[in-house]
Amino acid sequence: RREGQQELLLAKMAYEGAGDAMGYRISQLEEQLERVEKDTFDRSERSREKLAALTESIKTEAVQREIMVERRAKEFKTLESAITLDINLERQQRKVAEERLMRELDTKCSQLSGELAITI
Repeated sequence: RREGQQELLLAKMAYEGAGDAMGYRISQLEEQLERVEKDTFDRSERSREKLAALTESIKTEAVQREIMVERRAKEFKTLESAITLDINLERQQRKVAEERLMRELDTKCSQLSGELAITI
């Protein structure tokens, strides 16, 4: 009977030892799982931050592009107005020059008519 109790005691100790080893292994696995979860969360946070920065950068670029388009449109209108003004000024100067030339031609024709009438 004593031998049976000893065997039972040894079996119980082996079982408890195995349980302790199993418990230790479980705690190791739990710690490993916590580290993996933390690493995954950290990577996810970094990715979220990068995505937020990229999104903000895209928004900023879109606003800058819109401002540039508006600026170019204003510059184009200003240039168009300046060209139109220059063209109108040239037309007016041409008209004044044509009128002056016509007056000079009329004067010269009148002089020539007078001279021609005197000689005839």
